[in-house]
Amino acid sequence: MPILLAVHSTANPQLDVLAVTLGIIGLPWTAIPILGAIAIILLLQKRWRSLAYLLTASMGSVIINRTAKQLMHRVRPQLWQSIAPESSFAFPSAHAMTSITLVAILLFLTWTSSWRWLVLIFGSLYVIAIAWCRLYLGVHFPSDILAGWMVALGWTIGVSLIIKPHRTKAKSIDGDRADDETTLLPEERNLVTKK
Repeated sequence: MPILLAVHSTANPQLDVLAVTLGIIGLPWTAIPILGAIAIILLLQKRWRSLAYLLTASMGSVIINRTAKQLMHRVRPQLWQSIAPESSFAFPSAHAMTSITLVAILLFLTWTSSWRWLVLIFGSLYVIAIAWCRLYLGVHFPSDILAGWMVALGWTIGVSLIIKPHRTKAKSIDGDRADDETTLLPEERNLVTKK
C-alpha cells in the first residue's frame, strides 16, 4: 500500500488525463487491431510460424488472464475513489499482461532485425507507462501488475521456445531450400497454389 499511496500523492489534473488516456491505450481491446494488422501481414507474407506464434501467444494470454481472475477473485484496492473505476477482479492485471504480451510478440518477431532495439526501448517505456497508470488510478496493487508481467512473460517465452517465431526459413527435408517458413509437401503446395 505504501507504493500506491506514494504514486497517488503525485495526483494532479494533468496526470489524471494522462493516466486515463494510458488506461484506454493499454486496454486489451486496443491490442486486437494492432495484432490483427500484424497477423494479416504475416499471412500475406506466408510466415506461418510467426503467425502461429502471434495467435497462440496472444490468445493464450487472454485465456490465462481471464481464468486466473476467476480463480483468484482478488478485489481491487479501495484506498481512494478512482477517477477510472474498474468492476472486474484485479489479479493478475489484464493491462499489464496485454502490454507485456504485445511487446514480447513484437520483440520475438523482430528478433533477427535491427528493429528489435526500437521495439525493446519503446516497448519497455510503454509497459512501464501502463503499469504506472494502473497504480496511479488505484485500480491495482503492485503485485497484480508484477504477476501479470511474470505470467505473460513466462507464457510468451514458453510459446516462443516451442514455435520458434524468429526462424524465418525452414530447412527442407529433401535438400531444396524452402521459400516459406514451413515446408509443404508437393500435394499440399498444389492445394495452396490452386486458390
